[in-house]
Amino acid sequence: MAKGVIRRLLEHRGFGFIQCEDGRKVFFHRSEVLQVPFSNLQEGQVVEFAVQETPQGPKARRVRVNTITTRTTPLRPNA
Repeated sequence: MAKGVIRRLLEHRGFGFIQCEDGRKVFFHRSEVLQVPFSNLQEGQVVEFAVQETPQGPKARRVRVNTITTRTTPLRPNA
């Protein structure tokens, strides 16, 4: 499972983007969020997920919120 932080959340459209620990941005759809309602998500929450490569780019599957940790500083890719 990959880890990352919710960077952009478009609640009214039902999707968002996660920034992975390696710096990649990954799309996710509300239907892939487990354990909590999509409307309870917030930018900055730490999540775990599986990455599926699609023709449109990487997509997060089986997104699980880490209820213990919320990042307040951005992840930075390894230099």
